[in-house]
Amino acid sequence: MENFEKKNSKKEDVIKVVASQTAYNSNSTFENNKQIVPVLEQLLDKALQEAENGEGIPHEEVLKRLKENYPFIEIN
Repeated sequence: MENFEKKNSKKEDVIKVVASQTAYNSNSTFENNKQIVPVLEQLLDKALQEAENGEGIPHEEVLKRLKENYPFIEIN
């Protein structure tokens, strides 16, 4: 019976550690998002400008390349 109690206490410790790491990661992710927003805005502006200029690859060409490089993937 003692072994059972010891195993359960170890599992509880592991769960507590995982929960605390998750909370830490979510806070750091939120802080990083504040820094990323201006970069994302610039990238979106650049992508929209390229689309207006006709630059880029047509959807059909992208699918063709995907099928050539990864024939095992089923693309609808």
